[in-house]
Amino acid sequence: MIVVNIGIGMFAGLVTFLSALILGVSFWPALLLYSLAGTLGLVIVPLMRLAIGTFEGRADLTSDTSSSAIQTDYSSGDPTADQEVFPTDIQPQPMRILAVDDDPYILELIPMISAKAGFSEVTSASSGELALDILAKTNTAFDCLLFDINMPEMDGIELCERVRSLSAYRHTPIIMLTAMRDMKNMDGAFRAGATDYTTKPFDIGDLGARLQFAQEAIIARQEASTTAKTGSVASMSSARRHAFDLDDEVPIEGVKNLVTSAALANYITQVPAKELTGIDVVGVKIDQIDEVYAKATSGEFIAGLKEVATAVGSSFTASGGLLAYTGNGLFLVISDIASRRSSSSIEAELQALLADKFFDGEHNSPMKISIGEPVAPNVAKAQRARITFDRAAVRAENRAIQKQFGTLPSIVHRRGA
Repeated sequence: MIVVNIGIGMFAGLVTFLSALILGVSFWPALLLYSLAGTLGLVIVPLMRLAIGTFEGRADLTSDTSSSAIQTDYSSGDPTADQEVFPTDIQPQPMRILAVDDDPYILELIPMISAKAGFSEVTSASSGELALDILAKTNTAFDCLLFDINMPEMDGIELCERVRSLSAYRHTPIIMLTAMRDMKNMDGAFRAGATDYTTKPFDIGDLGARLQFAQEAIIARQEASTTAKTGSVASMSSARRHAFDLDDEVPIEGVKNLVTSAALANYITQVPAKELTGIDVVGVKIDQIDEVYAKATSGEFIAGLKEVATAVGSSFTASGGLLAYTGNGLFLVISDIASRRSSSSIEAELQALLADKFFDGEHNSPMKISIGEPVAPNVAKAQRARITFDRAAVRAENRAIQKQFGTLPSIVHRRGA
């Protein structure tokens, strides 16, 4: 980014220098004008970019809402409109942020924007190598990471992938920052483990909202962890079999292209409208998941989810795409339509892969799945994730009911899929 700014400044100076010579100004005064124009161009252009980004960001927030707002809408409710943002039993701690960018203007800008949004603890790094060094030496892990994608030597995608390999940062929110909005960068970022993605220039409201949602995700994870621990103790003296509920988004480790449902919502919201015709969203439902949940132990249940996720990933995301487990036995998959096959053929293929797999040690709970018909993403950005994901989920549920009963109850038809 610095190179671009310098180039613009030099170009402005050169135009001024040649214009002065044409108008009859002598060489040395023209050269002085060259220096002044070049310096002004170097300073004014970044300021103009920032101002334009602020107006664009505010317009985008007003008309479409940010991708993080979509994420919240999908999980029921916009926290910006809710007075009780944080759980009452877990008080928010100051969020420690690490911002990595090779542009010094951005590194100066991020702490100012973050402070206005209520996050003042920001550490800066000008390269991926320096960021890894900071992460290795810090005694207290950072709570949120901001990575520029386009950096020399180690770009943000490689940095994201390397950070995700560190045990302390497997679930830390990572927001990618980039001046380019193309599918290659987006796909690479989310596959590497990014949870959100925003384009430069950005404004106070947009980046501040993303940081706020990142903090809420951290608090939600802390609350879930606390609940799991207390649930484990309670289960020893009660009939409760698991420390997690059936509809919880149980974390699944070690599956390629598997992301959180929030990251999946952010991804589909950020896809440019012109690219939407090239992707589908498909729901994959584990049959009779309530019975599986009742019979399997927690370890067996999670191991079974991993088996299903691995099989789904191998069939849908071999040529690109992402998947997420959303709870209640449902996986959502974003797939490239270039590799589209009929849902029935993919279902048969997956069932063959899972033919000898069981959720429990007694082999009473075989792994059976149902795949709904693909859904084309809704073009309206503000509702894209919620509407598309809901339709894909209903189609998968319809397919499971159809297999079980041979027909669909009228109430399921009326849900609209």
